Amino acid sequence: MEILRQEGEPGITKPFFPFRSNMGSVCLHATGPITPNGTTGSMVAELNPDVSQNRFWFTGTSIPSISFFIPAGFSGTSFLEKNFEQPGAAFDSSLWWTHEKFYREIQRFYPEAKRAVQQRILDLENLWLEESNRILKKRKGQKTLDTLSETAIRTTLQEYRFWNNSLLNELKSKNRQRTFAPFYNWQWSVWNRKAGINVS
Repeated sequence: MEILRQEGEPGITKPFFPFRSNMGSVCLHATGPITPNGTTGSMVAELNPDVSQNRFWFTGTSIPSISFFIPAGFSGTSFLEKNFEQPGAAFDSSLWWTHEKFYREIQRFYPEAKRAVQQRILDLENLWLEESNRILKKRKGQKTLDTLSETAIRTTLQEYRFWNNSLLNELKSKNRQRTFAPFYNWQWSVWNRKAGINVS
């Protein structure tokens, strides 16, 4: 997960901004025609000779550096059934778009926003790791792991909604200055209009 979250060239210590992203980033940010795509739907697979002990971690979002990795077993029915909303082509209330709106809002103060969410991401992922380890150790089966996945998805969506409301307002009040990246800002304004997202 740490590798998939690496941004910019290795060894660079100055704060990373999305408009500086290039193909050297593992966690790639879209910037325009040269780099029109960003990292999406990251996954980590833990494979075991006993396939019942396999475990997978999905983001279900873009930009893994500010996303939760959600635990799942095989076949991952929590992702396919229940009330997991599939994202549409434009902004809606799905997990994907709820996270995407936050990402698009924080681009001008990305380092500060990333710092604000990193510890919460780490805490919850560690909690889910411990719980999934307990489930697999006791061989409670995929149904129990699916229950954990369902809880993790619900918690993740709640976190992203909180980020879009309280946390985003707090970050905006402290970071009023806009980053000077005119072409990058113009490109994202086009993409945001197409998605029906209003970035203030």
